[in-house]
Amino acid sequence: MNLPEFGVKRPVTNLMIFLGIIIISFYSLSRLGIDLMPEIEPPVISVISSYPGANPEDVEVKVTEVLENQLATTPGLEKITSRSFEGVSVISLKFAWGTDLDAASNDIRDRIEMAKRLLPDIPEEMDNPYIFKFNTAMLPILFIGINAKESYPELYDLIDERVADPLRQIPGVGTVLLLGGLERQINVWIDRARLEGYGFSILDIQNAIKQENLSQPVGSLKTGLTDYLLRLPGEFASPEELNLVILGKRNGKTVYLKDVARIEDSFKEVTMYVRHNRRPGLMMMVQKQTGANSVKVAQQVKKTLESLQKTLPSDVKMFIIFDTSQDIINTLNTLKTSIFQAIFFVILVVWFFLRQIKTSLIIALTIPFSLLVAFIYLFLSGRTLNVISLSSLIIASGMVVDNAIVIVDNFWRHLERGQRPMESAIFGAREMFLAIFASTLTTVVVFLPMLLLGKSIIGIMFGELSVIVTVTLLASLFTATTFSPMLCFQFYKNYKFNNQQDKKIN
Repeated sequence: MNLPEFGVKRPVTNLMIFLGIIIISFYSLSRLGIDLMPEIEPPVISVISSYPGANPEDVEVKVTEVLENQLATTPGLEKITSRSFEGVSVISLKFAWGTDLDAASNDIRDRIEMAKRLLPDIPEEMDNPYIFKFNTAMLPILFIGINAKESYPELYDLIDERVADPLRQIPGVGTVLLLGGLERQINVWIDRARLEGYGFSILDIQNAIKQENLSQPVGSLKTGLTDYLLRLPGEFASPEELNLVILGKRNGKTVYLKDVARIEDSFKEVTMYVRHNRRPGLMMMVQKQTGANSVKVAQQVKKTLESLQKTLPSDVKMFIIFDTSQDIINTLNTLKTSIFQAIFFVILVVWFFLRQIKTSLIIALTIPFSLLVAFIYLFLSGRTLNVISLSSLIIASGMVVDNAIVIVDNFWRHLERGQRPMESAIFGAREMFLAIFASTLTTVVVFLPMLLLGKSIIGIMFGELSVIVTVTLLASLFTATTFSPMLCFQFYKNYKFNNQQDKKIN
């Protein structure tokens, strides 16, 4: 039993199959992540090291060159570049597309540890290097502008506490970054002459502050059925407490930090100025978690911002600069419009030539069924609904009706010859199967070379477009050879051809 015969003679089974496809596709659609772009992970890993207080030359010699020599032996490495800034070293390692970056990160981590153990040139003051892998899922979904007039000096701390912290609690929000503004910083201005006179170093001051500024657990207390966890709070409550940090003893006298330094409650050095509408302010970037729905997260963030605005001083204003979810919504609306327009014009054109609304409906139903299969593919393959996949569906929506038109046309040709509706539906679809299969295959072949673009940003984007169009066209082929013949028979099983009144096709 071939596909057309199965579709016509087993209508209930055939209908259950398509209802199952519809249910699975809507389930898949509800579980799909929504992003602006497909998830792309360039084969580049950056190693970022912090060496506070060091000038670029010291960073280059003591950190960058030492790590670079070890990292150059990483397996699969194609290119290594480095940059040294004041207090920061950035080493970028480029691998071939397709490299397992998780395994490469482990190799890099091993070489960093080896450099720290075997090479004495790495300074103790250097913080542990940070390994960074970029992914398009890390791109911010919202850029928010914030400005103020009177409240500008304390704007950074105000927004960080009253806005950024609540936003971080929203499900799906990954990171909230603040750019610009005046960020509070406690400066320790050291008198080098007095410091050297007491025989201490800057490292001694750094270690003393670290040891004093901490909270740690000291055990537990059990009373009856209740256990209490005990902590010893030791973090500084105010900048003035830094004055009493003990550096050590010299000649029987306790030396405090205030004896060799001056404490200042000030701001970090401004490296970025942000202005909105000619007023100084901040820019806040919101990143979502991997796999989260960009549209839902963005909508929840914007809703929360409206309520948080009421808690801020009157001169502080927040507004959306750029919303990537809006592009996704616009593309979704374009897809909906495209589908409705395609269905409308298919019904209109087929009705114009055949004067049969049922025939128009049979052909038009091919569009949603074929596109729904694409959602199942996206879900099973772990992809997201993004601008590229939506554009692919828009392209395919105008191509999926071709097979159904050919099948229905041949059904009417057999019906006009006086054959019974069941025979017309089966033989009409069977006769044209090779023709529409070849036609679909030629269209698919046009898109398949996009898969040969390789693993690159362009290759990934156009490769996704190619696969989605191919899946949708194959789904339309299956629909045209099973569902369309079944509907032809069910709609016209009592039809009797009249040569004078019901002639449909010349």
